[in-house]
Amino acid sequence: MFINLHTHLPTQNDIEIYNIDIRQPEIEKYPGYYSLGIHPWWIEQIDVDEMLAFIEVQMTDQNFLAIGEIGLDKLVDTNFDLQVKVFKKQAILAIKYAKPLIIHAVKTHFDIRQILNKMKFGQPVIFHGFNQNAHIAAGLNQPGNYFSLGTALLNENSNAADFLKNADLTTIFFENDDKETDIKHIYHAASELLNVEINELCKLIENNFKTIFLHERL
Repeated sequence: MFINLHTHLPTQNDIEIYNIDIRQPEIEKYPGYYSLGIHPWWIEQIDVDEMLAFIEVQMTDQNFLAIGEIGLDKLVDTNFDLQVKVFKKQAILAIKYAKPLIIHAVKTHFDIRQILNKMKFGQPVIFHGFNQNAHIAAGLNQPGNYFSLGTALLNENSNAADFLKNADLTTIFFENDDKETDIKHIYHAASELLNVEINELCKLIENNFKTIFLHERL
């Protein structure tokens, strides 16, 4: 079983978490597992209060597995204080309903860490598309933090590849994000980097998935 932790291009062939676009949240058209959240890129394109209410309504849907992707981005024009405000509101929902977060972070990993630590956030936090240097990785090495690695693993010289070789595999997931790359290719790249049999790697990720999402239907 190849679990795809975060995708914008659902196939419904594998276990995957489809990141639904908050600007057009047509949830009824997708029968599988999904995440939902206000991305920092879209804050000024939507009615934030309306979408927060919509997210909260969806909380009881058994297929709604995580709030995300949400986060902070210092390269986008959206006011940073506004980004922080919207991020905190979604983190509060995650605490209230015991949901993990799927995190988008651009030059903000430590900002996010600081905010969540101050909130005493106790739910799992998954940094998606993780491809950061050893300094950032070390700073995020705390209980409850997880890392989802993507197509960067196809480059054996990437930060993601270096990170994976020394990672605690109980904190790892794989994803294809918005790429058309088959999730199996990412698993096989990881298998080679780790020198671990693909079946063993799949079982490790399945266990991680169960640990976070408490899901009994795998």
